[in-house]
Amino acid sequence: MSIRCRVTALCITSTVLISPNGFSLSQGGPPVSLTLACQQSSDRATNNLALSLRNTAAEDIAVVLGSAIGNGRTYMIEGLTLQLQRVAGVSGEEYRYRPRSYPAAVAGRVDDWILPLIVGASFSLTLAADDFVSATYERPKAFPSEGDIRLQLRCRPPRDGPERRLVQIWTGTITSRAIRLPSDCQ
Repeated sequence: MSIRCRVTALCITSTVLISPNGFSLSQGGPPVSLTLACQQSSDRATNNLALSLRNTAAEDIAVVLGSAIGNGRTYMIEGLTLQLQRVAGVSGEEYRYRPRSYPAAVAGRVDDWILPLIVGASFSLTLAADDFVSATYERPKAFPSEGDIRLQLRCRPPRDGPERRLVQIWTGTITSRAIRLPSDCQ
């Protein structure tokens, strides 16, 4: 007995020209918003934070969120920092997002992690305190009980490649509104 299969391939190619900064805006401000919120456990301690990246533009866009390694086995966010100010008027602390699960070094292929966001779509991520590392490579065990916390995300342009010409990619830096601990997390 023989089985016949017919394979039909449809290839649609669309090219979107992008401006040097990756996105041309008709309205002011970035086309994406970054939101930070508290996630609490039952004992009311601030255990985690929740990040949400949302497309607020009137058209579909994409951002380079970081790198994909191991042919997409591991995705690594780049350019995400946590800014902490414990006392008003005093210089704050900055922590880089670098979970322990990220490899110390990468050998081999590294691709862009391009996150498509259709109109109104969002991407969310839960962040633990020890996902961040200071300039002196110290990891906080918990978020502080008092202070202001905000996130900043720098979305870089894609590396040279065909995807750079095929999708509309926004580049730039966005900062969340600050969360005041503990009052904004109750």
